Amino acid sequence: MKPDVKKLVETFSETAARVKLQLKAKGFVLPVAHNGGIKFKHLWVKRNDNGFYDIRNLHNPKKIYHKDIGAHKLAMAITIYEGFGKTYNLTEIQKIDNVYLHHANNITIYNYHISKAQEAGDDVKEQIIRSRADHHEIALNSVRKDINRVLDRAEKLLFENK
Repeated sequence: MKPDVKKLVETFSETAARVKLQLKAKGFVLPVAHNGGIKFKHLWVKRNDNGFYDIRNLHNPKKIYHKDIGAHKLAMAITIYEGFGKTYNLTEIQKIDNVYLHHANNITIYNYHISKAQEAGDDVKEQIIRSRADHHEIALNSVRKDINRVLDRAEKLLFENK
């Protein structure tokens, strides 16, 4: 690393540590990295062997509150709501997660078939599959906005009433 970049990184790290301490002193509790996952209060979000996210008890990892959540931002939103004991619409979040997984999975499948059509030199098949993938990409971008909206609402709880 160049000396200027190294100094910038060190300065940023020091500032981040100082801000964390100031927030903690003021009573804010923020999610932090922990053992390959993210912890918040007594909850721990960790990716499972299937690639989905589970929300577990930090002190007893065998106790699982929610499992197989596809979008990590939705898992964090649920964790924040649960950590503060606030009510939230789990059905809405699960519906958004299911739609996200549907479109993301279809894009993965179509990208595979596009690469196979390119290998075979079948331009017509490639264009047909690409149009289907584009449809799902547009839908996925819409779902990502919904996911960000859910996380933004949850994050507001972190800084309320302080």
